[in-house]
Amino acid sequence: MADVDLYLDPICPFSWVAWRWLVDAAHVTHTPVTLRQMSLPLLNEGKDLNESQQRMMDRSRRLGRLFAAVATEQGPDAFARLYDSIGTRMHVRREEVTPDVIREVLAENGLAEAFAAALDDSKFDQAVRQAHQVSQDVLGGSAGSPIIAVNGRAFFGPVMTRIPNKDDGVRLLEAVLTAASIPEFAVLQRPYQGPPILEERPPLMCYAVKCRTCGKTTWAGCGAHVDQVRQSVPESQWCPGHPKEPRARWWQPSRT
Repeated sequence: MADVDLYLDPICPFSWVAWRWLVDAAHVTHTPVTLRQMSLPLLNEGKDLNESQQRMMDRSRRLGRLFAAVATEQGPDAFARLYDSIGTRMHVRREEVTPDVIREVLAENGLAEAFAAALDDSKFDQAVRQAHQVSQDVLGGSAGSPIIAVNGRAFFGPVMTRIPNKDDGVRLLEAVLTAASIPEFAVLQRPYQGPPILEERPPLMCYAVKCRTCGKTTWAGCGAHVDQVRQSVPESQWCPGHPKEPRARWWQPSRT
């Protein structure tokens, strides 16, 4: 079974389309998917940007700190839940991501309100930089958002102008997995125009992920479809679960 990692910057609309495609298709094909962070501000560091582009980079920088804090303390599954909530509001509903919205999405995903302090805390910039560097190292070069990696072999993209329907999405994922398995394959590209067409999609469901403790398969998502995920995994490869070890918080909101 292929393991798929998707590296993205939360503000990128094309990455939102790629994520929604991948979640839907992976749910059908029972493909383990892990969402990971990269940074467009770091990719464009030192470049001459216009005013609109700079505002976008500033928004990305603040959100990037929040996602880095959540991913470091709670892991990639919490990152994915948070991104699904913020992405729906930001890209589909075109809502402004205000502090109140941040607190709302943290609460609906069972995350501490204290994480909101990370937005304006520059000490998380190093965690963002490290995550971004991983995305570039996996690719073996420099590229924007998104980057998809299949069993460690990465490509820029896929870039889509709209979320494909269920059948087309599954066929596309199968094609990506096939292409990534061929060592000689390097790149396939055509011109495109943006921004993409963004539509409301069903909420994040359950999908297979790799357990960070034992490496076997477990689940992430809403929790209502675990049996469906489990049916596709041999019993010997299903994670039995592990006692939750106490973990020290590595950051605290400042106190006065």
